[in-house]
Amino acid sequence: MHDLAATLVHSARAADVRTTVVDGRILMRDRELLTIDVPGVVRELAERPPALVDRSHGRRIQEYGP
Repeated sequence: MHDLAATLVHSARAADVRTTVVDGRILMRDRELLTIDVPGVVRELAERPPALVDRSHGRRIQEYGP
């Protein structure tokens, strides 16, 4: 083991993280998100799938003649 910090970072998993601090601001404490409105995000994600799968960009995909 040459670099202890690198070894620690590369051997950790997401489940090992309990608290996250960025620029002195606590974003997650005891695996609870503190800066995100989770119900609001879930509601917004429920509304987006139709727009994400619509590839027509407001136009008909195929134009049929008379």
